[in-house]
Amino acid sequence: MTTYENNKVKKSEVESRRKAISRAPREQKLGKFFAYRTAGALARDQTAGYHWGYLAGEGKVHCTCGLVSDTTNLEAPPKAVPPEVELKLHPLLLIRGHRNLPSFDGVATALIVSLTLSNAGKTTHSTAFCQLCGSVIQNVSIDAATTFVDCHNNSCKDNQEFVE
Repeated sequence: MTTYENNKVKKSEVESRRKAISRAPREQKLGKFFAYRTAGALARDQTAGYHWGYLAGEGKVHCTCGLVSDTTNLEAPPKAVPPEVELKLHPLLLIRGHRNLPSFDGVATALIVSLTLSNAGKTTHSTAFCQLCGSVIQNVSIDAATTFVDCHNNSCKDNQEFVE
């Protein structure tokens, strides 16, 4: 069973967590730092459009887009990925019905499924995958991956079967 939660991180939330570090007593600073770091990383991934299971526990896996799925029902459906492309996807990413990122509006057909920062965070390589036609682009810039996702979300529309 899949549900949705509102997990959109606002810039003001990240900033308030950063300020809470300096105001906290010494014994609470490390915990406040980890809360700030987690919120900042989630905000960065949501802005980039990166879908992944950022939180798992209590028999559920949470995607960065707000999709929540039971881990007991995460059997991978047959992949639409061409056999010549070696792409290891978490079963969460094969479930249809993810929301578009960063807007959280509508249902996404294509997803950015990998985000790798290199050169001290100055270069971003991404992989994107279309759940309908099986097209994949690997190790491209974040702009190219975003363009791929936008094109496939428009051209491979089969979103009418999902209710938000």
